[in-house]
Amino acid sequence: MTCRVFLSLSEGVRIEEDGESRLAFVSPPAAFRPRLSLRQLTPALEDALFLLAGSGATKETLTALVATSEGAPGLAKLFHYLSRLDQLAILSRRLESEEGPFASLHPISPYLDYQDSKASADLPYVLSQFAYFRNVNGTLTLETPRGHARVDLMADSAVAALHELTNPRTAQELPGRVPGLDLERAHWLMRFLVNANAVVPSPDRNPRPEDADPVIGQWAFHDMLFHTRSRMGRHADPYGGTYPFKDKFAPLTIVKPPMSGDAIPLFTPDLEAITRTDSPFTSVLERRASLRDHTGEPLTVEQMGEFLYRSARIKEHAKRVDVSFRPSPSAGALHPLEIYPVVDRCKGLESGLYHYDPSGHQLFRLSGLTPPVRTLLELGGITAMLQGPPQVLFIITARFQRVQNKYQSVAYSVILKDVGCLYQTMYLVATAMGLAPCALGGGHSDLFAQAAGLDYFAETSVGDFVLGTVGPGARDRARGEEWHAPRGREPVG
Repeated sequence: MTCRVFLSLSEGVRIEEDGESRLAFVSPPAAFRPRLSLRQLTPALEDALFLLAGSGATKETLTALVATSEGAPGLAKLFHYLSRLDQLAILSRRLESEEGPFASLHPISPYLDYQDSKASADLPYVLSQFAYFRNVNGTLTLETPRGHARVDLMADSAVAALHELTNPRTAQELPGRVPGLDLERAHWLMRFLVNANAVVPSPDRNPRPEDADPVIGQWAFHDMLFHTRSRMGRHADPYGGTYPFKDKFAPLTIVKPPMSGDAIPLFTPDLEAITRTDSPFTSVLERRASLRDHTGEPLTVEQMGEFLYRSARIKEHAKRVDVSFRPSPSAGALHPLEIYPVVDRCKGLESGLYHYDPSGHQLFRLSGLTPPVRTLLELGGITAMLQGPPQVLFIITARFQRVQNKYQSVAYSVILKDVGCLYQTMYLVATAMGLAPCALGGGHSDLFAQAAGLDYFAETSVGDFVLGTVGPGARDRARGEEWHAPRGREPVG
Protein backbone atom coordinates (compact mmCIF):
# COMPACT_ATOMS: atom_id res chain seq x y z
CA MET A 1 0.00 0.00 0.00
CA THR A 2 1.48 3.34 -1.05
CA CYS A 3 1.57 6.07 1.61
CA ARG A 4 1.91 9.78 1.09
CA VAL A 5 3.01 12.36 3.66
CA PHE A 6 1.48 15.80 3.25
CA LEU A 7 3.24 18.88 4.63
CA SER A 8 1.18 21.85 5.80
CA LEU A 9 1.53 24.86 8.05
CA SER A 10 0.85 24.34 11.74
CA GLU A 11 -2.49 25.49 13.10
CA GLY A 12 -2.81 29.26 13.30
CA VAL A 13 0.27 29.99 11.16
CA ARG A 14 -0.48 32.32 8.26
CA ILE A 15 1.45 33.66 5.28
CA GLU A 16 1.66 37.39 4.66
CA GLU A 17 3.16 39.13 1.66
CA ASP A 18 6.15 41.04 2.96
CA GLY A 19 7.16 43.26 0.07
CA GLU A 20 8.23 42.28 -3.43
CA SER A 21 9.40 38.65 -3.72
CA ARG A 22 9.11 38.14 0.07
CA LEU A 23 6.75 36.12 2.23
CA ALA A 24 6.42 36.20 6.02
CA PHE A 25 5.25 33.26 8.13
CA VAL A 26 3.45 34.54 11.24
CA SER A 27 2.50 32.33 14.19
CA PRO A 28 -0.19 33.03 16.81
CA PRO A 29 1.10 35.08 19.78
CA ALA A 30 0.67 32.15 22.20
CA ALA A 31 3.10 30.05 20.14
CA PHE A 32 6.01 32.43 20.85
CA ARG A 33 7.66 31.72 17.51
CA PRO A 34 9.64 34.44 15.74
CA ARG A 35 8.34 35.83 12.47
CA LEU A 36 10.08 34.14 9.54
CA SER A 37 10.61 36.22 6.40
CA LEU A 38 11.79 34.46 3.21
CA ARG A 39 13.36 36.57 0.46
CA GLN A 40 14.14 36.31 -3.24
CA LEU A 41 11.16 34.09 -3.98
CA THR A 42 10.37 33.19 -7.54
CA PRO A 43 6.72 32.67 -8.62
CA ALA A 44 7.17 28.89 -8.53
CA LEU A 45 8.58 28.99 -5.00
CA GLU A 46 5.74 31.24 -3.86
CA ASP A 47 3.17 28.87 -5.36
CA ALA A 48 4.82 25.93 -3.61
CA LEU A 49 4.87 27.67 -0.23
CA PHE A 50 1.25 28.81 -0.55
CA LEU A 51 0.25 25.17 -1.04
CA LEU A 52 1.38 24.62 2.57
CA ALA A 53 -1.20 27.13 3.81
CA GLY A 54 -4.09 25.02 2.58
CA SER A 55 -4.61 21.28 2.91
CA GLY A 56 -0.91 20.76 2.24
CA ALA A 57 1.16 19.00 -0.37
CA THR A 58 3.63 16.17 -0.53
CA LYS A 59 7.32 16.89 -0.89
CA GLU A 60 7.13 15.19 -4.30
CA THR A 61 4.43 17.62 -5.45
CA LEU A 62 6.41 20.62 -4.21
CA THR A 63 9.56 19.31 -5.87
CA ALA A 64 7.86 18.80 -9.23
CA LEU A 65 6.30 22.26 -9.12
CA VAL A 66 9.61 24.02 -8.51
CA ALA A 67 11.86 21.78 -10.61
CA THR A 68 9.81 22.37 -13.76
CA SER A 69 10.63 26.09 -13.91
CA GLU A 70 13.55 26.59 -11.53
CA GLY A 71 15.67 23.48 -11.86
CA ALA A 72 18.34 22.51 -9.36
CA PRO A 73 18.91 26.07 -7.95
CA GLY A 74 15.18 26.37 -7.20
CA LEU A 75 15.07 22.95 -5.55
CA ALA A 76 18.01 23.89 -3.32
CA LYS A 77 16.10 26.98 -2.17
CA LEU A 78 12.90 24.97 -1.63
CA PHE A 79 14.61 22.39 0.57
CA HIS A 80 16.37 25.17 2.50
CA TYR A 81 13.06 26.94 3.13
CA LEU A 82 11.34 23.73 4.24
CA SER A 83 14.25 23.15 6.63
CA ARG A 84 13.78 26.67 8.05
CA LEU A 85 10.07 26.01 8.57
CA ASP A 86 10.90 22.75 10.37
CA GLN A 87 13.45 24.51 12.58
CA LEU A 88 10.67 26.83 13.82
CA ALA A 89 8.29 23.86 14.25
CA ILE A 90 5.88 25.34 11.71
CA LEU A 91 5.28 22.23 9.59
CA SER A 92 2.65 19.60 10.33
CA ARG A 93 2.72 16.16 8.71
CA ARG A 94 -0.27 14.09 7.65
CA LEU A 95 0.02 10.46 6.58
CA GLU A 96 -2.50 9.22 4.03
CA SER A 97 -2.95 5.96 2.15
CA GLU A 98 -5.42 4.68 -0.40
CA GLU A 99 -7.86 4.12 2.46
CA GLY A 100 -7.69 7.77 3.53
CA PRO A 101 -6.04 9.76 6.36
CA PHE A 102 -4.17 7.60 8.87
CA ALA A 103 -2.37 9.86 11.39
CA SER A 104 -0.86 13.33 11.62
CA LEU A 105 1.74 15.09 13.72
CA HIS A 106 1.27 18.71 14.83
CA PRO A 107 3.84 20.86 16.66
CA ILE A 108 2.54 22.40 19.88
CA SER A 109 5.70 24.33 20.76
CA PRO A 110 8.63 25.87 18.90
CA TYR A 111 10.99 23.35 20.52
CA LEU A 112 9.93 20.39 18.40
CA ASP A 113 12.97 18.95 16.60
CA TYR A 114 11.43 16.69 13.99
CA GLN A 115 13.69 14.09 12.40
CA ASP A 116 12.64 10.97 10.51
CA SER A 117 15.79 9.23 11.71
CA LYS A 118 14.80 9.43 15.41
CA ALA A 119 12.79 6.20 15.13
CA SER A 120 14.70 2.94 14.78
CA ALA A 121 12.94 0.20 12.83
CA ASP A 122 14.15 -2.68 14.99
CA LEU A 123 14.13 -1.01 18.44
CA PRO A 124 11.20 -1.83 20.77
CA TYR A 125 9.15 1.15 21.92
CA VAL A 126 6.40 1.36 24.52
CA LEU A 127 3.69 3.95 25.10
CA SER A 128 4.86 6.52 27.65
CA GLN A 129 3.12 6.34 31.01
CA PHE A 130 2.56 10.10 30.62
CA ALA A 131 0.74 9.83 27.28
CA TYR A 132 -3.02 10.40 27.17
CA PHE A 133 -5.87 10.52 24.66
CA ARG A 134 -8.62 13.09 24.35
CA ASN A 135 -11.31 14.15 21.92
CA VAL A 136 -10.37 17.36 20.09
CA ASN A 137 -13.08 18.52 17.70
CA GLY A 138 -14.06 14.97 16.85
CA THR A 139 -10.52 13.66 16.42
CA LEU A 140 -8.79 11.29 18.82
CA THR A 141 -5.60 13.06 19.86
CA LEU A 142 -2.56 11.61 21.64
CA GLU A 143 -0.48 13.99 23.74
CA THR A 144 2.15 13.85 26.45
CA PRO A 145 3.63 16.54 28.70
CA ARG A 146 7.05 15.12 27.81
CA GLY A 147 6.73 16.18 24.17
CA HIS A 148 6.41 19.17 21.88
CA ALA A 149 3.88 17.73 19.42
CA ARG A 150 0.56 15.92 19.38
CA VAL A 151 -0.46 13.00 17.17
CA ASP A 152 -3.96 12.81 15.72
CA LEU A 153 -5.25 9.30 14.98
CA MET A 154 -7.69 9.14 12.06
CA ALA A 155 -7.83 5.39 11.34
CA ASP A 156 -8.97 2.46 13.44
CA SER A 157 -5.72 0.60 12.75
CA ALA A 158 -3.74 3.59 14.14
CA VAL A 159 -5.73 3.43 17.38
CA ALA A 160 -5.27 -0.35 17.53
CA ALA A 161 -1.51 0.08 17.06
CA LEU A 162 -1.41 2.35 20.12
CA HIS A 163 -3.17 -0.34 22.14
CA GLU A 164 -0.45 -2.80 21.09
CA LEU A 165 2.22 -0.33 22.19
CA THR A 166 1.13 -0.63 25.82
CA ASN A 167 3.76 -3.37 25.68
CA PRO A 168 7.15 -2.89 23.99
CA ARG A 169 6.94 -3.48 20.23
CA THR A 170 9.07 -2.67 17.20
CA ALA A 171 7.56 -1.07 14.11
CA GLN A 172 8.24 -4.32 12.26
CA GLU A 173 6.18 -6.29 14.79
CA LEU A 174 3.06 -4.10 14.64
CA PRO A 175 1.61 -5.26 11.29
CA GLY A 176 1.47 -8.85 12.51
CA ARG A 177 -0.53 -7.77 15.57
CA VAL A 178 -2.84 -5.11 14.10
CA PRO A 179 -5.31 -6.15 11.38
CA GLY A 180 -5.19 -3.90 8.33
CA LEU A 181 -1.86 -2.28 9.24
CA ASP A 182 0.97 -2.58 6.72
CA LEU A 183 4.68 -2.12 7.39
CA GLU A 184 4.97 1.28 5.68
CA ARG A 185 2.26 2.88 7.80
CA ALA A 186 3.66 1.21 10.93
CA HIS A 187 7.05 2.82 10.30
CA TRP A 188 5.52 6.26 9.71
CA LEU A 189 3.31 6.02 12.79
CA MET A 190 6.35 5.11 14.89
CA ARG A 191 8.23 8.12 13.48
CA PHE A 192 5.38 10.40 14.52
CA LEU A 193 5.14 8.85 17.98
CA VAL A 194 8.88 8.98 18.64
CA ASN A 195 9.11 12.64 17.55
CA ALA A 196 6.18 13.48 19.84
CA ASN A 197 7.83 11.58 22.76
CA ALA A 198 4.59 9.62 23.04
CA VAL A 199 6.56 6.36 23.00
CA VAL A 200 9.90 5.68 24.67
CA PRO A 201 12.58 3.13 23.79
CA SER A 202 12.65 -0.10 25.75
CA PRO A 203 15.65 -2.17 24.56
CA ASP A 204 15.13 -4.79 27.27
CA ARG A 205 11.34 -4.77 26.71
CA ASN A 206 10.62 -3.33 30.14
CA PRO A 207 6.97 -2.13 30.03
CA ARG A 208 7.81 0.87 32.29
CA PRO A 209 11.30 2.08 31.31
CA GLU A 210 10.60 5.61 32.58
CA ASP A 211 10.51 4.34 36.17
CA ALA A 212 14.29 3.83 36.04
CA ASP A 213 14.97 7.49 35.19
CA PRO A 214 15.88 9.32 38.45
CA VAL A 215 14.25 12.52 37.13
CA ILE A 216 11.27 11.40 35.06
CA GLY A 217 10.54 8.44 37.32
CA GLN A 218 9.66 10.68 40.27
CA TRP A 219 6.98 12.65 38.45
CA ALA A 220 3.28 11.81 38.82
CA PHE A 221 1.24 12.07 35.63
CA HIS A 222 -1.10 14.78 36.89
CA ASP A 223 1.75 16.88 38.31
CA MET A 224 3.68 16.81 35.02
CA LEU A 225 0.60 17.63 32.96
CA PHE A 226 -0.41 20.48 35.27
CA HIS A 227 3.11 21.91 35.25
CA THR A 228 3.52 21.86 31.48
CA ARG A 229 0.04 23.14 30.65
CA SER A 230 0.02 26.02 33.14
CA ARG A 231 3.42 27.36 32.02
CA MET A 232 4.51 28.54 28.60
CA GLY A 233 6.70 26.31 26.46
CA ARG A 234 4.93 22.99 25.81
CA HIS A 235 1.57 23.97 24.41
CA ALA A 236 0.11 26.40 21.91
CA ASP A 237 -3.06 27.21 23.83
CA PRO A 238 -4.03 30.84 24.50
CA TYR A 239 -2.32 32.03 27.66
CA GLY A 240 -3.10 34.64 30.31
CA GLY A 241 -5.86 37.20 30.65
CA THR A 242 -7.73 36.57 27.39
CA TYR A 243 -11.30 36.73 28.78
CA PRO A 244 -12.33 33.64 26.76
CA PHE A 245 -15.94 33.62 28.01
CA LYS A 246 -16.71 37.33 28.18
CA ASP A 247 -19.35 37.08 25.42
CA LYS A 248 -20.74 33.74 26.60
CA PHE A 249 -21.01 33.73 30.40
CA ALA A 250 -21.41 36.58 32.87
CA PRO A 251 -18.52 36.83 35.35
CA LEU A 252 -19.16 35.99 39.00
CA THR A 253 -19.43 38.94 41.34
CA ILE A 254 -16.56 39.70 43.73
CA VAL A 255 -18.79 39.11 46.78
CA LYS A 256 -20.70 35.86 46.97
CA PRO A 257 -24.42 36.23 47.77
CA PRO A 258 -25.38 35.29 51.35
CA MET A 259 -25.63 31.54 51.80
CA SER A 260 -28.10 31.72 54.68
CA GLY A 261 -30.23 34.18 56.60
CA ASP A 262 -28.43 33.55 59.88
CA ALA A 263 -25.84 36.37 59.96
CA ILE A 264 -23.42 36.84 62.87
CA PRO A 265 -21.56 40.18 62.95
CA LEU A 266 -17.89 39.83 63.93
CA PHE A 267 -15.68 41.90 66.19
CA THR A 268 -13.82 44.65 64.34
CA PRO A 269 -10.39 45.41 65.83
CA ASP A 270 -8.82 48.86 66.15
CA LEU A 271 -6.02 48.71 63.58
CA GLU A 272 -4.39 51.91 64.79
CA ALA A 273 -4.07 50.50 68.29
CA ILE A 274 -2.77 47.21 66.90
CA THR A 275 -0.20 49.08 64.82
CA ARG A 276 1.19 50.70 67.97
CA THR A 277 1.42 47.45 69.96
CA ASP A 278 2.14 44.69 67.42
CA SER A 279 5.47 42.91 67.37
CA PRO A 280 7.92 44.13 64.71
CA PHE A 281 7.50 42.47 61.33
CA THR A 282 10.84 40.67 61.41
CA SER A 283 10.02 39.25 64.83
CA VAL A 284 6.69 37.93 63.54
CA LEU A 285 8.30 36.49 60.43
CA GLU A 286 11.03 34.73 62.40
CA ARG A 287 8.57 33.27 64.91
CA ARG A 288 6.18 31.95 62.27
CA ALA A 289 5.71 28.21 62.70
CA SER A 290 3.13 25.46 62.38
CA LEU A 291 1.88 24.95 65.94
CA ARG A 292 0.05 21.69 66.49
CA ASP A 293 -1.19 21.73 70.10
CA HIS A 294 -4.80 22.86 70.53
CA THR A 295 -5.22 21.60 74.10
CA GLY A 296 -5.34 25.08 75.59
CA GLU A 297 -8.38 27.27 76.19
CA PRO A 298 -10.55 27.59 73.06
CA LEU A 299 -10.42 30.56 70.75
CA THR A 300 -12.92 33.34 71.40
CA VAL A 301 -15.26 34.72 68.77
CA GLU A 302 -13.49 38.08 69.24
CA GLN A 303 -10.15 36.48 68.31
CA MET A 304 -11.72 34.90 65.27
CA GLY A 305 -13.16 38.27 64.26
CA GLU A 306 -9.78 39.97 64.60
CA PHE A 307 -8.02 37.17 62.72
CA LEU A 308 -10.39 37.27 59.75
CA TYR A 309 -10.47 41.08 59.67
CA ARG A 310 -6.69 41.31 59.57
CA SER A 311 -6.17 38.51 57.05
CA ALA A 312 -9.15 38.33 54.70
CA ARG A 313 -11.55 41.30 54.75
CA ILE A 314 -12.23 43.51 51.74
CA LYS A 315 -10.37 46.76 52.31
CA GLU A 316 -11.51 48.38 49.07
CA HIS A 317 -14.00 47.38 46.40
CA ALA A 318 -13.42 48.80 42.91
CA LYS A 319 -17.01 48.43 41.77
CA ARG A 320 -16.53 49.65 38.19
CA VAL A 321 -14.39 46.61 37.34
CA ASP A 322 -15.64 44.48 40.26
CA VAL A 323 -12.29 43.69 41.85
CA SER A 324 -11.21 44.10 45.46
CA PHE A 325 -8.13 44.72 47.54
CA ARG A 326 -7.47 42.71 50.68
CA PRO A 327 -4.58 41.99 53.07
CA SER A 328 -3.58 39.08 50.81
CA PRO A 329 -2.86 39.60 47.08
CA SER A 330 -4.73 37.86 44.26
CA ALA A 331 -4.16 37.46 40.53
CA GLY A 332 -5.90 40.33 38.76
CA ALA A 333 -7.38 41.34 42.13
CA LEU A 334 -10.14 38.81 41.35
CA HIS A 335 -10.04 37.13 44.79
CA PRO A 336 -11.89 33.90 43.92
CA LEU A 337 -11.19 32.39 47.36
CA GLU A 338 -13.89 31.97 50.01
CA ILE A 339 -13.34 31.04 53.66
CA TYR A 340 -15.57 28.60 55.52
CA PRO A 341 -14.83 28.32 59.28
CA VAL A 342 -15.59 24.83 60.60
CA VAL A 343 -15.89 25.33 64.35
CA ASP A 344 -15.34 22.67 66.97
CA ARG A 345 -14.56 24.87 69.99
CA CYS A 346 -14.87 28.66 69.99
CA LYS A 347 -16.16 30.70 72.94
CA GLY A 348 -19.19 32.69 71.89
CA LEU A 349 -19.88 30.67 68.74
CA GLU A 350 -21.83 27.47 68.31
CA SER A 351 -20.07 24.51 66.74
CA GLY A 352 -20.77 23.97 63.06
CA LEU A 353 -20.07 25.19 59.54
CA TYR A 354 -20.01 28.89 58.63
CA HIS A 355 -19.24 31.09 55.64
CA TYR A 356 -17.24 34.32 56.02
CA ASP A 357 -18.50 37.46 54.29
CA PRO A 358 -15.38 39.60 53.65
CA SER A 359 -17.43 42.64 52.67
CA GLY A 360 -19.73 42.86 55.68
CA HIS A 361 -17.18 41.18 58.01
CA GLN A 362 -19.72 38.70 59.32
CA LEU A 363 -20.36 34.97 59.42
CA PHE A 364 -23.31 33.13 57.92
CA ARG A 365 -24.19 29.95 59.77
CA LEU A 366 -24.75 27.06 57.36
CA SER A 367 -25.17 24.00 59.58
CA GLY A 368 -24.34 22.38 62.88
CA LEU A 369 -22.01 19.42 63.38
CA THR A 370 -23.52 17.18 60.73
CA PRO A 371 -21.71 13.89 60.01
CA PRO A 372 -19.82 15.40 57.01
CA VAL A 373 -18.80 18.43 59.10
CA ARG A 374 -17.58 16.21 61.95
CA THR A 375 -15.57 14.16 59.48
CA LEU A 376 -13.97 17.31 58.06
CA LEU A 377 -12.85 18.31 61.57
CA GLU A 378 -11.48 14.84 62.25
CA LEU A 379 -9.55 14.83 58.96
CA GLY A 380 -8.19 18.29 59.75
CA GLY A 381 -6.91 17.09 63.10
CA ILE A 382 -5.33 13.98 61.59
CA THR A 383 -3.65 15.91 58.78
CA ALA A 384 -2.30 18.52 61.18
CA MET A 385 -1.17 15.78 63.61
CA LEU A 386 -3.21 17.20 66.46
CA GLN A 387 -4.30 15.15 69.45
CA GLY A 388 -7.93 15.68 68.43
CA PRO A 389 -10.04 17.92 66.21
CA PRO A 390 -8.75 21.48 65.69
CA GLN A 391 -10.48 24.28 67.52
CA VAL A 392 -11.28 25.88 64.17
CA LEU A 393 -10.64 24.57 60.65
CA PHE A 394 -10.76 27.21 57.94
CA ILE A 395 -11.64 25.57 54.63
CA ILE A 396 -10.60 27.73 51.70
CA THR A 397 -12.57 27.27 48.50
CA ALA A 398 -12.31 28.75 45.04
CA ARG A 399 -15.16 29.93 42.87
CA PHE A 400 -13.41 28.62 39.78
CA GLN A 401 -15.37 30.49 37.13
CA ARG A 402 -14.40 33.79 38.75
CA VAL A 403 -10.87 33.13 37.39
CA GLN A 404 -11.71 30.98 34.36
CA ASN A 405 -13.76 33.81 32.90
CA LYS A 406 -10.57 35.88 32.52
CA TYR A 407 -7.58 33.53 32.37
CA GLN A 408 -6.67 30.69 30.00
CA SER A 409 -4.12 27.95 30.67
CA VAL A 410 -3.17 29.47 34.04
CA ALA A 411 -6.56 29.60 35.83
CA TYR A 412 -6.04 26.79 38.35
CA SER A 413 -2.38 27.67 38.70
CA VAL A 414 -3.11 31.23 39.82
CA ILE A 415 -5.80 29.96 42.21
CA LEU A 416 -3.19 27.85 44.00
CA LYS A 417 -0.82 30.83 44.09
CA ASP A 418 -3.61 32.83 45.72
CA VAL A 419 -3.98 30.06 48.31
CA GLY A 420 -0.25 30.26 49.09
CA CYS A 421 -0.47 34.03 49.56
CA LEU A 422 -3.47 33.65 51.86
CA TYR A 423 -1.71 30.90 53.83
CA GLN A 424 1.26 33.16 54.56
CA THR A 425 -0.98 36.09 55.47
CA MET A 426 -2.91 33.88 57.89
CA TYR A 427 0.34 32.56 59.38
CA LEU A 428 1.70 36.04 60.01
CA VAL A 429 -1.54 37.39 61.48
CA ALA A 430 -1.91 34.36 63.76
CA THR A 431 1.71 34.67 64.89
CA ALA A 432 1.26 38.39 65.65
CA MET A 433 -1.84 37.54 67.66
CA GLY A 434 -0.07 34.77 69.61
CA LEU A 435 -2.27 32.00 68.17
CA ALA A 436 -1.45 28.51 66.90
CA PRO A 437 -1.70 28.26 63.06
CA CYS A 438 -1.04 25.33 60.75
CA ALA A 439 -1.67 25.20 57.01
CA LEU A 440 -2.53 21.78 55.61
CA GLY A 441 -1.19 20.18 52.46
CA GLY A 442 -4.42 18.44 51.50
CA GLY A 443 -8.11 18.06 52.17
CA HIS A 444 -11.29 16.28 51.05
CA SER A 445 -12.91 18.44 48.36
CA ASP A 446 -15.81 16.08 47.61
CA LEU A 447 -16.74 15.79 51.28
CA PHE A 448 -16.70 19.56 51.72
CA ALA A 449 -18.86 20.11 48.64
CA GLN A 450 -21.34 17.68 50.17
CA ALA A 451 -21.22 19.40 53.57
CA ALA A 452 -21.78 22.87 52.13
CA GLY A 453 -24.17 21.87 49.34
CA LEU A 454 -21.89 23.11 46.55
CA ASP A 455 -21.33 22.07 42.95
CA TYR A 456 -17.87 20.45 42.97
CA PHE A 457 -16.86 22.04 39.66
CA ALA A 458 -18.26 25.46 40.54
CA GLU A 459 -16.78 25.82 44.03
CA THR A 460 -15.02 23.51 46.43
CA SER A 461 -12.00 23.40 48.70
CA VAL A 462 -8.48 24.14 47.49
CA GLY A 463 -6.83 24.76 50.87
CA ASP A 464 -7.22 24.09 54.59
CA PHE A 465 -5.87 25.97 57.62
CA VAL A 466 -6.29 25.14 61.30
CA LEU A 467 -6.24 27.71 64.08
CA GLY A 468 -6.37 27.53 67.82
CA THR A 469 -4.85 28.93 70.97
CA VAL A 470 -1.31 27.94 71.82
CA GLY A 471 -1.27 24.79 73.94
CA PRO A 472 1.47 24.05 76.48
CA GLY A 473 3.50 21.86 74.11
CA ALA A 474 2.88 23.78 70.88
CA ARG A 475 6.35 25.27 70.40
CA ASP A 476 8.17 22.07 71.30
CA ARG A 477 6.01 20.06 68.91
CA ALA A 478 6.59 22.60 66.11
CA ARG A 479 10.35 22.32 66.45
CA GLY A 480 10.35 18.58 66.94
CA GLU A 481 7.92 17.58 64.20
CA GLU A 482 8.22 20.23 61.50
CA TRP A 483 10.23 17.88 59.29
CA HIS A 484 9.10 14.50 60.62
CA ALA A 485 5.48 14.15 59.59
CA PRO A 486 4.14 10.60 59.42
CA ARG A 487 4.01 9.12 55.92
CA GLY A 488 0.95 10.27 54.02
CA ARG A 489 0.13 13.05 56.48
CA GLU A 490 2.79 15.63 55.81
CA PRO A 491 1.45 19.13 56.46
CA VAL A 492 2.58 22.40 54.98
CA GLY A 493 5.09 23.91 57.40
